[in-house]
Amino acid sequence: ADVYFFCAIFHNWSDTYTVRILRNLIPVLKPGVKIVLDAVVTVAPDEVLEQ
Repeated sequence: ADVYFFCAIFHNWSDTYTVRILRNLIPVLKPGVKIVLDAVVTVAPDEVLEQ
């Protein structure tokens, strides 16, 4: 494949498992392959975003 697209996948996995999943791609990656992650980041209502 030229692109691996992950949409709304990793929010259900801990960082440990997310890294494991992505590292398992390494053996099949060809030069120039892209990995695209599509995720939504939300903030708890009581958190303040600094700009």
